[in-house]
Amino acid sequence: MTSAWEGDRLVAKGRAVSTGGEACDVRETISRDGAALVIEIVAGEKSSRLRYTRLTDVGPCESWPTPCKR
Repeated sequence: MTSAWEGDRLVAKGRAVSTGGEACDVRETISRDGAALVIEIVAGEKSSRLRYTRLTDVGPCESWPTPCKR
C-alpha cells in the first residue's frame, strides 16, 4: 500500500490478494467530519463507511457492559 495526503484526507491505496489468489484494488480514506473521525474502505466492489464520535459522558460505571466494582 502507498499512503498520501489528498487535501485534508489521508488516502492509502493498494491491492489485496485473497487466500484463493484473487486480487482486488483497495482504497482506505481517513478524514474528519466536524468532531467525528470518518474511515472509508473500498475493496473491489464492496465498501464500508465508519463514523466515530468521541463520547463526552460514559455514564455511571454500574451501567457499563462490564460494571465497575466498588
